[in-house]
Amino acid sequence: MTAVHNAALAVLYLLFLLPLLLGVFSIFRKPLPTDRLIESLLGLSLAGTGFLAWAGEQTFDLPISFLGEWVSLSISMTAVVLYALLVVGLGVLLHVNRVRQERSLLRSERVLLAFSLSFGVLAFFSNQFMIRYMALEAVGLLAALAACLSFDREDYHRFKNIFLTLRIGDMGLLASILMILPESGTLAIPEMVDAAIALPLPRRSWIAAGFIFAGMVKMGVIPFMDWQKQAWSIKNSPGVWIPGFLMPGLGMYLLYRIYPVLASIPLFRIGLPVFAAVLIVSQIAAGFLEKRVHPRFVRMGSILNSFVLLIAASGSGKLLRDYFLGLILYRFIVYLQERNPKGQKKRLIDFFPVMMNLTVLVLHWEVFSPLGRWAWIGLSVCVSVWDQLLARRAETGEGVEAQVLKPGSGMLMPWAEKFYQVFEINLFSRGVVRLMDCFTRLVNGLHQKVEINVLSQGLENLAALFGKAAGWTQRNFEMGFDRTWTGLGTILTKVSAGWLRGFENNADQKVVIWTEDVMQSVDEREQEIQSRPLRRDLAWIPILMLVILGFLYILQGG
Repeated sequence: MTAVHNAALAVLYLLFLLPLLLGVFSIFRKPLPTDRLIESLLGLSLAGTGFLAWAGEQTFDLPISFLGEWVSLSISMTAVVLYALLVVGLGVLLHVNRVRQERSLLRSERVLLAFSLSFGVLAFFSNQFMIRYMALEAVGLLAALAACLSFDREDYHRFKNIFLTLRIGDMGLLASILMILPESGTLAIPEMVDAAIALPLPRRSWIAAGFIFAGMVKMGVIPFMDWQKQAWSIKNSPGVWIPGFLMPGLGMYLLYRIYPVLASIPLFRIGLPVFAAVLIVSQIAAGFLEKRVHPRFVRMGSILNSFVLLIAASGSGKLLRDYFLGLILYRFIVYLQERNPKGQKKRLIDFFPVMMNLTVLVLHWEVFSPLGRWAWIGLSVCVSVWDQLLARRAETGEGVEAQVLKPGSGMLMPWAEKFYQVFEINLFSRGVVRLMDCFTRLVNGLHQKVEINVLSQGLENLAALFGKAAGWTQRNFEMGFDRTWTGLGTILTKVSAGWLRGFENNADQKVVIWTEDVMQSVDEREQEIQSRPLRRDLAWIPILMLVILGFLYILQGG
């Protein structure tokens, strides 16, 4: 067991270091067998993932410290299978590129693919959230650089769109990691998931919302599908594997690692499927209303990835793993069919989504509730019909009503081919087209009613409401001001008159009282003087004064 453990760790080292060394070597030197080196590297990667699948799920503690704790790697069967499928898909893309374009890989393509393989290993097999976050950052930068073919203005616009959109998603991932870290005390993913489940429900809901937001951005789910349109613009380059396949696969695996957190929130077990159903229905309606039909790779990638949100909170890891494998396989098939629209595998593409969803439903029947089964079937059929209607609208030079029976492909017996083609014409050329016409008329009718009710009657009612509001304002404010000031003046006049009357009355009363007091004082003084005895000894004073005046006159005369 120890030997297998050490061998698995050595394989992980090789899976990470060999692409990294090839990328560095390709920067400084131009090796001669360019495509052979990449194909050999893919073969070694596929053999390595096969050995990891045989070795089983394990965890490795590396003698490397990061942010105060030892770095650890882990092997899970889901990560091994997803990475192996992506490696096989890259090999198919390189083969198609060599056959169709008859050219070797450019140096920039070789460097970007090598680095993306290396950091993809780190993102899939790291057992620490922060290292996985840094690996996702690196893959996001490589995905944006892959869209720059000539570094002109249009390439810069694609780079900016992809880079900024993926960075916004990484912000949600980083916020969730930082909210868990104080409680977990470690960056190991299993411990952080357990710590998140033990948190209070409001905080746990915010953490789950951050993870869901990051997963939606990386998978290109509406309304974050615009960066996938930018990635599809480089479909003729093998570099499309990075933004078109590797990044959505990493987004799926991110949701796979945190699905226990989603399943632990009762609101998310109900609200998340409802939210996903709203996204699916809104994208179907938008597809009918838009004049421009998006490539099937973009529109179906977005709407089928919305089905992931339907089952993300189911609590079944096997259901998520099987559906992820089907989604990645479908993306590769759609890519090959879009590169060769005249191929013979078109019918398989048309019915693959509904067959995939029904197969997943049958394999995991017990996971779905009765209502969930009907919703899953109904949405799957609607999406398949919607996809084929848009595909037929996008076709040029071939009307839907003018379809005739085509020569058999040789894959089935002639009568089976005839029956299938008649069934296809009756179903899609007549029934589905009429269904689309009915839906279009319904949408137009609703649009006209909404326009009449909202824009015509609504604005008239709004104008009448404003008129009533203005009249009420005039009556209660303008005329009210007059009444208010008049009433206020009357009140002040009455108050002042009353106050003056009171003041005058008080003054008169005070004067009368003061006069009476003075007269009473005079009377009392007179009575006091009269009551005193007459002093006769003072009578000589006037006589003495007369004598003095006489002497003064005599002296003056003399």
